[in-house]
Amino acid sequence: MDDLSANATAYGKGAVIITKYKLAKADDLRETLKLHLLDQVDLLLLDIWKPMALPMLKLVQPKLKYGTVVVVDNMLSLAEGYKELLEYVRAPGSGFSTLTLLYKGGLEMSVYLPCQ
Repeated sequence: MDDLSANATAYGKGAVIITKYKLAKADDLRETLKLHLLDQVDLLLLDIWKPMALPMLKLVQPKLKYGTVVVVDNMLSLAEGYKELLEYVRAPGSGFSTLTLLYKGGLEMSVYLPCQ
C-alpha cells in the first residue's frame, strides 16, 4: 500500500485506487476498478487518456453518492478529446452540475446531484 492509500484509509473506510501508467490496457483498468471499487465514491479524478474518461465515469457512476465531486484535468487544452464526456455531464438530467475552472489546461469540476 502506498503512503496516499495508507493515509486515506487510516481514519475511516476510504481507499485510493491509482492507475499510474497510461500503458495499462483498458481492460486492466476496468478490472482494477471492478475489484477494488468501494460501495460509495466521494471524489473521482479522471486524469487518464481521453478515450477512457467517459467509460470510466459510466463504470463508477452507480457508486457515486449525492455530492460526489468529479474532476477532469486538461479539459480545455484537450477539449476535442473530452467532447463526449463533456456532453454527457452537461446533458439535461445527467445529475451533474459542472463548470470549467480556468487553471492551466482547464479543470472541469462536476458535482453529482441526481434527483432523489
